[in-house]
Amino acid sequence: MRGFPGTTAGCGTVARYVAGCDCTACRAAKRRYETRRRIDATAGVARTVPAVGTVRRLRALTAIGWPNREIASRLGCARACVDQMRFADPARTVRRTTADAVALIYTDLCMTPGPSVHSRGRAARNGWPPPLAWDDIDDPAATPDLGASADTGVDPVAIERAIAGDAVALTHAERVEAVRIAAARGHSDAEIAQRLRVTARTVQRIRTEHNILSRWNEAA
Repeated sequence: MRGFPGTTAGCGTVARYVAGCDCTACRAAKRRYETRRRIDATAGVARTVPAVGTVRRLRALTAIGWPNREIASRLGCARACVDQMRFADPARTVRRTTADAVALIYTDLCMTPGPSVHSRGRAARNGWPPPLAWDDIDDPAATPDLGASADTGVDPVAIERAIAGDAVALTHAERVEAVRIAAARGHSDAEIAQRLRVTARTVQRIRTEHNILSRWNEAA
């Protein structure tokens, strides 16, 4: 007997149907899947693709703070499924529909820092690079470009979160880099100070000591 009677949040996916949901939305998703499977089989279209891009995307989202629960909710699957994919061997394959779904989620979230400190710590312990480290995330031969962070210990994710206004503890080197980036983006000293939770005088001192020009001041 299938469970989950009625349509609930997260329904309308094949994963939810396989998990036991018999609602109208999940049955429709299963029918669509079977129809597409038959069409692809007739056309000779592969149902699986290399897992490398999917694995890297999930790890990169973890690196910028997106937790399992958010990814699983968007995919319509259990959190454990997301973890299995994240730790999967990139040399294996995944369903093309799964790869496409993860790619869409990645496009939505890859430029926005997530809320989970735990996820960022987990990624750091496993050495998972953030989205900006990849030029071609689907290329098996590609290697992540970690830039200065590999040598200086500067955390680019923490810097971006701080610039976004989040309460993040920065090292001195990270604060200097945050001022440099924010100034280059045209933020005034007052705006930078507010975002980094320091005084405008501190921002001015950092700019002076490190010869950081302010485009905002130049424009003014």
